[in-house]
Formats: sequence, C-alpha cells, structure tokens
Amino acid sequence: MFSLIITIISIALVAALAVATLYYGGDAFTRGAADAAAAQLMNAGQQVQGAVVLFANDHAGARPVSADDLTVNGYLSGVPSVPTGATAGTVFNGANWEVTGVNTDVCASSKIASPAACAGSTFTFPL
Repeated sequence: MFSLIITIISIALVAALAVATLYYGGDAFTRGAADAAAAQLMNAGQQVQGAVVLFANDHAGARPVSADDLTVNGYLSGVPSVPTGATAGTVFNGANWEVTGVNTDVCASSKIASPAACAGSTFTFPL
C-alpha cells in the first residue's frame, strides 16, 4: 500500500512539473521555433545566393532569370526548403529570392539579419 501511495505522489509531481514547464516556458518554446524557422530561411537564402554566384561565374556574369535556371543546370538540386506555411518564391532577374507567407514571429526573430529583410509576411533575400 505504501508503494502505491508513493507511486501516485510521484506521478502527480511529474505531471505538475510538466504543466509548470509548459506554462512558464511556453514563450521560450515559441521563440525557439521562430528562431529555428528564421535560421532555416537565412540558410536557404545563402544556398540560393551561392548558386547564383556560381551561375554568374559560368555564364559570363549573366544572372539567372528564375529558380529553374539554377535547378536545371545543376547549381541547386532543388529549391531549398522553407518553414511550414511559407511558399518559396523565385529569382526575379537575379535580384532577389522571395519567400511569401512567412509568419510574423519568424520575421521578428533576431536570426533575420541584414541584408535580408522581412516586409509583412514576405522574406526577401538579395542576391
């Protein structure tokens, strides 16, 4: 009987600890997810930027018109993945890579660094 009481008390304490962690640490978990998504966007932008530089070096300075120029010619195996809910944009005249539908928490993250910019729900990475 004693071990049953100890087991019930232990389960109650673990449950209380789990609830307290979610209640007091919930904001940290949300910020962590936004920072991870922002880092994913920055990494994807850098991949596209590197592919554009390689494309320009191989094509006498000409810039790609679309992301298809980068994937068809083998500079990218595919358009880099973007956070859930966002949609990958295209390279417009070799000037910018845009991702639309980005969560505002992701845009507000400290991981979004210059020269990348977020306006509303559109993340723009200059190439």
